[in-house]
Amino acid sequence: MADEPLDEWAARRAAGKRAPGTRRAVPLIDGPQHGAHVNPEAPRALAEWDGIQWSATGVAPDYASAQRALTPPRPETVALPPTGKLPPASEQPFRPTVRFYRPEA
Repeated sequence: MADEPLDEWAARRAAGKRAPGTRRAVPLIDGPQHGAHVNPEAPRALAEWDGIQWSATGVAPDYASAQRALTPPRPETVALPPTGKLPPASEQPFRPTVRFYRPEA
């Protein structure tokens, strides 16, 4: 079996690891774990990955509130300036810096 270079192995291993600060919600129900759609009313434990283990950070009463706790807030919208007005005209018209000549046809 051929040995893999250490730098390639380290890059492959680092690509598969989750980043510290990753958060997740785990259902607090008995039995096997299912998808979030199976029991959306079940309470959820909120956990954050610290690079070594999952640490509990809180509890949410249901799936919807767990998702609100896990996703960052969206930035507020900013009102655009009113349209329909042209910007003020410049004092001097645009003049190209290089002279262009029309080729003789």
